[in-house]
Amino acid sequence: MQDEINFFKKIKPFIISKLIFEKEVLRIETNKPLGKVQKRKYLEEELKKISTHPQKDINFYQYYRSETNENDIIYFTRASKKNIFETECFLVNSDPKLSTCYDYKVAKIKAFDELVKYLENEICNLKAKSKSPNNNNKSKFNWTRTKVDLTEIVYGFQAAGSINNGNFDLKEFAIFLGTMFNVEIDSNLYGNYSDIKSRKVPKTRFINTMSDKLIEKMDNEDSKKMPQ
Repeated sequence: MQDEINFFKKIKPFIISKLIFEKEVLRIETNKPLGKVQKRKYLEEELKKISTHPQKDINFYQYYRSETNENDIIYFTRASKKNIFETECFLVNSDPKLSTCYDYKVAKIKAFDELVKYLENEICNLKAKSKSPNNNNKSKFNWTRTKVDLTEIVYGFQAAGSINNGNFDLKEFAIFLGTMFNVEIDSNLYGNYSDIKSRKVPKTRFINTMSDKLIEKMDNEDSKKMPQ
């Protein structure tokens, strides 16, 4: 009984929630309008829609959020009967061997939790971009290496815990560095990182090169100070 409850309360919802989340992100991204103002308004509306989701089944939502287990046998075992008033129509005919009806509700809750984080992050990035300096106030420091090289720096700061102990949003930090160095890397940040990971040794080419160049500089300076 406990194994069954664990499967339908935790294991299956975890897997299904990933599918729900990815499909929602695909829907949102493929319907996103052009223009920063329109994008932000669109994402904020999507965020509002998610906030109304718990109201559709408030009793179960409160039960799940409370992390109690007194009704787990009712919600997460196949022996329980389906309540037509509480069951979404497409679940009525679902395979009774693989569904309790409520496991899907848990999956949606988990997926929407992740979707809220995703939307808030996207809105935050748009706000950061709207505050970035215009062309008349550009930084005098220009990045003269590749965008992939700068991506190494972004991920390197996080991995080393150099800023906020590594607890920061990568895209937001990429926008910040891009503003400092007059280069845009946030739109393909994850793609650049994927390219870095797929390299053969050494993976951190730029960071290694920077280290080698600094050591070379210090060695040259020290050699000049040595008596002839």
